[in-house]
Amino acid sequence: METKNKKTARPRTPFVLRDMNSQRTVEVYDRIMSMAPVNFFARKVLKLGVEDGKALDIACGPGHLLCALARLAPKLELHGVDISPNMLKAARKKFEKRGLDGKIQLHLGSAYDLPFEDNTFDLVTNTLALHCLEEPQRFFDEFMRVMKPDGKGMILAYTRNAPGWIRFPAKLHSRYMTWRKIPLDGMGPVLDSSYTVEEIEGYLKQLTTAKWQIHESLLFLITILLEK
Repeated sequence: METKNKKTARPRTPFVLRDMNSQRTVEVYDRIMSMAPVNFFARKVLKLGVEDGKALDIACGPGHLLCALARLAPKLELHGVDISPNMLKAARKKFEKRGLDGKIQLHLGSAYDLPFEDNTFDLVTNTLALHCLEEPQRFFDEFMRVMKPDGKGMILAYTRNAPGWIRFPAKLHSRYMTWRKIPLDGMGPVLDSSYTVEEIEGYLKQLTTAKWQIHESLLFLITILLEK
């Protein structure tokens, strides 16, 4: 299924990923994500109708979405995977503090090569990581590979289709992050390295086992729904 609203966008700039395993970066990212509307996204995920079975959050970071899903859907067997050992360490500390220790399983691994068998999960999610990936087709292929037949998935991603008036405050945000010596690049490089709706459609069309939809929001986010 293709979206109807097409927008022009400037050429993509590859994302220069900082050391997401450094302790300082993990702490700052964890603090920023604690202010994100993860409960809202978790509720959107659960509207897909999967409230039991096995669920995987790819690039789970410090585990905020997993915590929300554990609270809202206690019957789900939750798994998270991330390439950063220190992100997983921060997630484990969070789970222990919230009484979720042992209820969520964490795995070290790449979004390009997930450490799971085919057809493992009833629900697969990913939030705000697509712009970091230089090989998105590999990511989408892996996303679908680990999904069970009749499984469902949701991806929240930034888009380079963002309107032009968003770019000025995005650049100011990046300058603010630099001024404060915060070890994250801010919204400017994030938007510049994001994929357009048209580019994402091109990758999704290569998936032979997937049904998909893309929903655009008002600003710079899209939601990708996938079924197998």
